[in-house]
Parts: sequence; C-alpha cells; structure tokens
Amino acid sequence: MLDAEALRAFLQARIADRARSVVVFAMDDLPDALRDNARGRGLLRRYLDAGGKVVWPGLPPALFKVDRASGQVDVGTLDRSRPEALVGVRFQRGNFDPLSEHVTAAGRRWNLDGWWNGTWSADADSVTTVLARDENGDAGMYVKTYGGPDGSGFVGMMVPEAETTTHFLGMLQVAAELFPR
Repeated sequence: MLDAEALRAFLQARIADRARSVVVFAMDDLPDALRDNARGRGLLRRYLDAGGKVVWPGLPPALFKVDRASGQVDVGTLDRSRPEALVGVRFQRGNFDPLSEHVTAAGRRWNLDGWWNGTWSADADSVTTVLARDENGDAGMYVKTYGGPDGSGFVGMMVPEAETTTHFLGMLQVAAELFPR
C-alpha cells in the first residue's frame, strides 16, 4: 500500500528506470500530484507513457470531483472530458445503469472468463483492446496502451458492488499480473 507521496515517488522511479511495474488503485480518485498539470502530461500519464501499467477497478478516473476534506464524491460535478484528458479513454455513453458484460476473445487470451453486470463502460473505439463488451457494444473491461510492452497501459475494469466475488477478484489479479512475452 502506498500513500500519495510514496506513490508519487514510485511512479517517478519507474519513469526513470522503466522497470516493469503495476499499480492497482483501490479508490476512484487520484492524488492531485498525479493529474495533468499546466506543463502537459501529469505524472500518471508519464508513468503510462514510460511502459507502466495501471489497473483501475472503479469509476472512470477524475469523472467526478472529490472533496479532499471529507473524501466524498460530488456526483454533481460529472465531467466526461476529465478521464479522456487524463488517460485518453472516452466515456460518452457510460453511466450508472447496470449492463450485462461478456468477456471477448481478447479477454479470454488474458485468461478472463464469464460475465457480470457492470457500469461505466468506455467507448470501445477509444481503447486499444476490449477485454469485455457490454450489451451495447461498449468496453466494460479494456486496455489502453501508450507504446509500452505487451500487457502495459491502463486497464479499466469497473468492479460493481455486487460483484466483489472471488471470481471477479481473481480476474482483477489476472489483469494486474499479466505481461505477455
């Protein structure tokens, strides 16, 4: 587990040494130091560009503003442009409506299986690989790559509250550990 400062230091070190690494986020928000900044790409995106891997099992990053004092998500601040600016993935059709998601052939190559109800699917044409597709054809689980080695990039997989089963947590582990040769 890393706090904001330790995570910042870890990402900076991996940008410098380009060692294979994975960060699994346990919350739907980013410390301010990781977001885009006035000079261009923020630390999170520079880490991804350097071949890092992020597994994001929650709401799209930066979709809502979070009150730093309380930690509460302000659902009145939904802004679909923020995740796209941060990681290059669009969520124009995503929402809170649960939709059936099924693993694709690409997802099976990642050793994923089954189906579940998910929310906040990404626009399939804004990701590199669709690992699971919802009933509307959008990417319920996906990878967005940035030029790094196979298996690197941003792995989005919204974990619905009702799906915190051993099966889904196993898929989370597979997504985090997979680096094809």
